Amino acid sequence: MTQTGSRPRLLSVGNVLLVCKDAEAIRLLTEAAQQFALSLDVHHQAETAASILGRQKFEAVVVDLELGDSAKTVLREVCLSSSNQTAVTFTITSRNAEKDSGMSIGSTFTFVRPLSVESISLTLKAAYGLIVRERRRYFRFPLAVPAFLRTAEGKEIASQTVNIGEGGMGLHTSHPFKAKEQALVQFTLPGQPSQFSAKLDVCWCDQSGLLGVRFLALSAQQKSGLREWVSARFEESIPERVAVHFRKSAAKR
Repeated sequence: MTQTGSRPRLLSVGNVLLVCKDAEAIRLLTEAAQQFALSLDVHHQAETAASILGRQKFEAVVVDLELGDSAKTVLREVCLSSSNQTAVTFTITSRNAEKDSGMSIGSTFTFVRPLSVESISLTLKAAYGLIVRERRRYFRFPLAVPAFLRTAEGKEIASQTVNIGEGGMGLHTSHPFKAKEQALVQFTLPGQPSQFSAKLDVCWCDQSGLLGVRFLALSAQQKSGLREWVSARFEESIPERVAVHFRKSAAKR
């Protein structure tokens, strides 16, 4: 059974890590973020925030430079994180630029005190296209269609897709694959006239037969077609007011 029917839209377009002790700043950022369907994960301690960057994906990271050297630690961890190094980064600064100079390592956008919902919203609006694009890059659409795998030894295995994104997919199979094993996969995306065939690399697997794989050596046509299909599914899943912005952003690319 193909699972591509009408689905409820996502309540959140992006997860934002906020590292800040200032209660008023947290309140204002939370209020502004809600207008953009962004979900805040607030941490008061830089050490805790730096640790969670290695375990969770965020579309954006906001760090208050009043945390001092700890703020630099968090920003460095963002740059070093394999899953968060492309996250959109913000710093909260004071009016005294010299005080905060040299601390906003890798930061792309800045919230300047005194903060207000209006000033925060203006900055978020400028960064919003990047945040939505970051979410789309890691978006996985739930999809259950038949798929066929061929191992390096030539064995053909029936399987089923679980989800799919621009760079890879989830599969369920009875064959005991191992991490880093390569195979060929064939399946048909709903609404597409031809089969999708690609070489894949197994990133992880578990005892229940679930696989996480990434596609290898896709042609330019395959990349373009898959990106277009996934983007359409992503647009269907996000709030309409965000989808409008996403369509404008996509049209500019």
